[in-house]
Amino acid sequence: MTTRAIGLEAESRAERELVRLGYRILDRNYRARRGELDLVAEDAGVVCFVEVRSRGRVDLGRPEETIGPEKRRRIALAAEEWLLAHPRGEPICRFDVVAIDEEGITVLRDAFRLDGR
Repeated sequence: MTTRAIGLEAESRAERELVRLGYRILDRNYRARRGELDLVAEDAGVVCFVEVRSRGRVDLGRPEETIGPEKRRRIALAAEEWLLAHPRGEPICRFDVVAIDEEGITVLRDAFRLDGR
């Protein structure tokens, strides 16, 4: 299986889990000039920009640990472009991560902020 195929399967699993948890999917694989968003969803009125990360082995580290400052910056830039293309007034937004590994799937709400937290 190719890396792209593995990524698409992880995104499909993540989407199913988010829907199960009550999220409404707004967009998939949104490509902006300055980045890409795996999923855009709404959770109780909050627009969520969701990064999906998967790892085959836990001993290599947790999937969410692979999202460094540069990746967060690119996600934020893509989120800004998405919001400009899809006006929603004054939306409340957050960045979520769906981490998939051999132990299962974990949804990390408000996983990071632009101030580094």
